[in-house]
Amino acid sequence: RLPGADDPNKRGKLLLQNQQEVYLELFKQQQFVVTFNVLEIVDQAILKSRQCLSTPLPPGGISVRDAAGSFDYAYSADGRVDVPSDGLFHSVALTSQSTDVNLRYVVVPREDTNVFRIAQLRNPLDAPLLSGSVDVYIDGEYILSTTLPTVPTLGEIEFGLGVEQGIKVARNTTYQEKRSSQLLVAFNELRHHLKIDIANRLPNEARIEIRERIPVPQEGEKVDVELGKVSPQWHKYEQEEREKPIRGGYRWRIKIPGQQQAKLSAQYTIKTYADNELIGGNRRE
Repeated sequence: RLPGADDPNKRGKLLLQNQQEVYLELFKQQQFVVTFNVLEIVDQAILKSRQCLSTPLPPGGISVRDAAGSFDYAYSADGRVDVPSDGLFHSVALTSQSTDVNLRYVVVPREDTNVFRIAQLRNPLDAPLLSGSVDVYIDGEYILSTTLPTVPTLGEIEFGLGVEQGIKVARNTTYQEKRSSQLLVAFNELRHHLKIDIANRLPNEARIEIRERIPVPQEGEKVDVELGKVSPQWHKYEQEEREKPIRGGYRWRIKIPGQQQAKLSAQYTIKTYADNELIGGNRRE
């Protein structure tokens, strides 16, 4: 039945005429014996479901609408799922999927010689991987708990797994100062020699990213920075993935076999200038 326009709460809604008979028929098909007032129980369930809309999320819970926005997708479970209708939140396992995980290591030795493990994985679902908490295990051993953001279909995500004790890094720098004085221009040179030793004590090969940074003169300053010999070759790194770009950044990306070592080196020179004037045969700086 379609109610009339004088009932604003039910206007535009198709209502069953004999709800009691419909529900009883459904229970009969399921071979349930009913000894209570079905409509009274249904009304109670509707009231409780409306109350659930204002129930706060449990600790660690994330509002999907706030974290991922609005999109239409149905997440189908691998099997039958029973959820107690008690007005409380329950964790329900919908599916289990496998995906490849690439493990790499990152170190910024000028700040900290600890090497950090970074796990990179691809979303194995045909749907967005929603934001939420995750427990990380490696070879069955619990590592940490963290929170992942929403990952789109076939998207990639990476998260830190803490410090890797099996890789050791040592950074050593030496300086050599030289002053040059000429008739018109004098300058000081500060030559930097950077050496980094890396020992991979793991049984397997490790892909390691070593990040460095050299000074960048401010605009208008009478300072030059000249990059010298670098071994092996490094590449510029501007940190755009963190939305915090930097200047003067470089990085090495190397592979070190298990139980092997590697040596990195770089040289750069900082020149500071002083203007000279010749007045009456005397030089003024």
